Amino acid sequence: MKKRLKKYLAFTLATALVITSVNLTGFTPTTYVLAADETIDVTGEYTFDVTSTWDNNNGKENNIVLTTDSTPTVGTTLVMDVLLPDGGSSPNFSGIMKAVGILRIGSNWNWVQSNTIPEMEASDFTEKVTIGGTTYYKKTVSIPFEETVGANGSDGNWNGSMPFEDAVTDTVSQVTVQFAGYQCDYSGTISIANARLVEGNEGVQSEVVKEWTFDESIGSWENAGWDYQYNGVAPTTEHDNGMLKVNVDYSKEKDNSWSQIGVREWGDVQLAGVNKTTFDFYYDSAKLDGGFSIKQTIQYDGGDGSYPSATETFVTVDTENAVDAGNGLEKVTVELTFDPITQETCCNTVLCIVGVNTSYSGSVWIDNLKMIKETSTAEEIYVDSTVAVADQTGDIAVVDNKLHTSSEDGTLEETNLVKEIKLVDKDATKDTQAIYAYLQAIGDSDSVIFGHENDTWHKAGAVSGSAIGISDSDTRDVTGSIAGVIGIDTLSLTGDEYSAKRYNSEIGDYTFDETAKGNVEAAAALTNKNIEQGAIITMSAHIPNFSLVKENASYTEGTDPTYAKYDFSGYSPNVLTGDVMNQILPGGQYSEKYNAFLDMIADYANQVDGTILFRPFHENTGSWFWWGAAFCDPATYKNVWKYTVEYLRDEKGVHNFLYVYGPGSEASDVEEYGERYPGDDYVDMVGFDIYNDNPTENNENTWFVDFKKALSIVEEFGTAHGKLIAVTETGIRNETQKGDNQTALLKSGNLHKDWYNALLNAVSESKASYFLLWSNFGEKDGFYTPYVKETKENGVLYGHELLDNFIDYYNDGRSIFAANQENLINNADTLINVTTSATTEEAKGYFLSPVSGSRILDAVTVTAKVNGVEDTDVVKVVFNGKDVSIPVVAELDGNYYRAQLSNEDLKKLGEYVGTFDLYLNNTKLDTFKAIYNIQPPVEDPYEIDGFENYLGVDSLLTNKWTTNKATGS
Repeated sequence: MKKRLKKYLAFTLATALVITSVNLTGFTPTTYVLAADETIDVTGEYTFDVTSTWDNNNGKENNIVLTTDSTPTVGTTLVMDVLLPDGGSSPNFSGIMKAVGILRIGSNWNWVQSNTIPEMEASDFTEKVTIGGTTYYKKTVSIPFEETVGANGSDGNWNGSMPFEDAVTDTVSQVTVQFAGYQCDYSGTISIANARLVEGNEGVQSEVVKEWTFDESIGSWENAGWDYQYNGVAPTTEHDNGMLKVNVDYSKEKDNSWSQIGVREWGDVQLAGVNKTTFDFYYDSAKLDGGFSIKQTIQYDGGDGSYPSATETFVTVDTENAVDAGNGLEKVTVELTFDPITQETCCNTVLCIVGVNTSYSGSVWIDNLKMIKETSTAEEIYVDSTVAVADQTGDIAVVDNKLHTSSEDGTLEETNLVKEIKLVDKDATKDTQAIYAYLQAIGDSDSVIFGHENDTWHKAGAVSGSAIGISDSDTRDVTGSIAGVIGIDTLSLTGDEYSAKRYNSEIGDYTFDETAKGNVEAAAALTNKNIEQGAIITMSAHIPNFSLVKENASYTEGTDPTYAKYDFSGYSPNVLTGDVMNQILPGGQYSEKYNAFLDMIADYANQVDGTILFRPFHENTGSWFWWGAAFCDPATYKNVWKYTVEYLRDEKGVHNFLYVYGPGSEASDVEEYGERYPGDDYVDMVGFDIYNDNPTENNENTWFVDFKKALSIVEEFGTAHGKLIAVTETGIRNETQKGDNQTALLKSGNLHKDWYNALLNAVSESKASYFLLWSNFGEKDGFYTPYVKETKENGVLYGHELLDNFIDYYNDGRSIFAANQENLINNADTLINVTTSATTEEAKGYFLSPVSGSRILDAVTVTAKVNGVEDTDVVKVVFNGKDVSIPVVAELDGNYYRAQLSNEDLKKLGEYVGTFDLYLNNTKLDTFKAIYNIQPPVEDPYEIDGFENYLGVDSLLTNKWTTNKATGS
């Protein structure tokens, strides 16, 4: 809140708190704030105006005598119990009550306000306490004073984003609390009890379980041999000035966003309960032109020759806030937090030093490496569920060619099923045809299928099987059902997000070889189990940057599948170098690798007993992936898509795919949405990816307005083109919180708690059949749905603060989960009968090389793919230059048609930005741009850009200058 609040003093006597330091045997010193027994600190009378969105009773202040003996630090937190009187029943007010925390600093009592404003509803006051013979309902709240606060600047004006260090320059003289109502009708007293200031994290106990000081030696720390995308001199380790020195060479990796080496110490170490690693990281600042990340892996002996990970986490080295360590070196204290290690004994401690777009070559140093077990008695963030699971959707059924679903209150809704459909694949399986018709009917109804990425193999809640009621899915833990649409990425085929090793250890009904082929087989087996439970599968593809993909030395041609020739593991779709998109079609530098990658997808698809909504090259309208708008023009993007479809469908025999086009949410209208659309003959479903970043309490009047606009654009486009519609990715994301690797939902303090119902309402009004939330990778790695930490004996769920909100969404009759559609999904081909034809029977064709926008200076061979050519047909390429067009008949060469532009004809085209067109007889099939006979300009090193050298060719301009307007994953 940026409003400057009225301030005046009102002294109230209360128990004073002091800051002290406590030493516990075996623990590092930790700062606490000690409080007296619980007493009422202050009480105020309030009556809120239910029509107001901010009624603070004319700035009424509750002043508490809390002082400090030293200047507070960032993270200082006001913790207090808010008490409402027991009037014979629990509080029953409507709306939201908010608490504003203020520190009064120094002798001038300067007003410093926290930007975190906790919200309280009547249902939050569940615990009864008795103080001084009076009974109250209590809610404990915490108000942290973080990196930025609200305060008056030196000019006397209010600054709602002032750095903490600039605002808090002296000790605390008093604490002030204000209460405000948001459409709240509460009237009565509000009391504060047990108020205390907490320096940092309250009650945190830190036990150093293992420490490497490196004072005398580096022990057995050595090169781990965990190089990945690293082409420099082999790293070495040595003892240097009481530190572990690591010699690295990233000189060839400037364009690589993840170039990894590793150092390790092998040997048993007792690390049970450890959940934090810290160390000092030193580097030569003069040599650093990019950045570093640290990836930590700690392994244990699996007893069968395997060494599973007890924990694996990474963090970016914060070089922007490094401190001067002298002698040209800078120091960053690195902190990695993770879930507590459950294995008693670990055997391999690995620290990977990752170069991020850097050519750094030289030494880095590690010192004071500590493995820490940290426990806390701070305010509990988990809650008990109070809403019972009561599914009103029931079983989805087909009766007389009508789909039976439910309305919001559970009453029957009937929707006609189509009898005739057109698909990209006219030979699609009966199941795939039926799933298409089913999704179209869902889109025509009020119902919406809930989708979730990695729903049954990644979770943030309690570990699968760790207790009664805890499964392999956060969704099932909360609702009793897995998601109705489950997303899988090709990363689960390459051993990254899933693997044969995981299947063997976690499911174990079959043992797959821990090879590239075994990983694909395991992913298919996992997929089939999800389909059996009623899930529809959608597959995205975070495709590796093929310029970085290496060959596997162990590959045996003729025995291993083609994709085993390459190591497709790791994450590099965000590496934007290599001109990959223009080099993966036949004849391109990476064509063989891309075909092998598609072979892997086909091998997976042909083992899946159901339909897959395949969504390649997603978010292509942004530029955060190598297939984005900055790295190819629309014509090239479309043709790569067309080639992908035809390769999988026609050459690999994949007939259980529906092809999904899912760009970002950048489009401002239908025309812009269609700019990179591959065409009706190659797409079955259209969608878009959109994320709600840092949602506010006023979310439905802000982000959801934009969401509905984006959805309406896609709906209009999809309806006009006869395509299915979906929200292909969405979810809440927040700025990364302290201790997290990445943050989606907050662990506590989410402002828009009814987000799921708001989303359901928005999507229900459209023709979209489902929305898909991204993955729950972990509590500290980002999660998009609430989760369960424990199921109590009485059936009450204990876990994330949005449990009740998600259950309420599940209970809505319009929401569909896997259990609701299990019978239909497993019998779709018999329950739904449709007649299917191809989207078109006409011939289709497109260019393969050279890429659109190419600069043609010498004779060139143009290659194209043309389907449906009869013996009497003529395929030709027409080169259009300056006032001249030169037709050249293309000859069939294997699977492709080729036309040669000679040097003589090239000269006739003149110096010109023209085109070349593909024809079948007199029908134009494709057009590419070309720059004829114009040499590339010599760039002026002292000019930023004169913009004369792009010649009106969009691809040249966007390859140099591009913007990102929307959110990607």
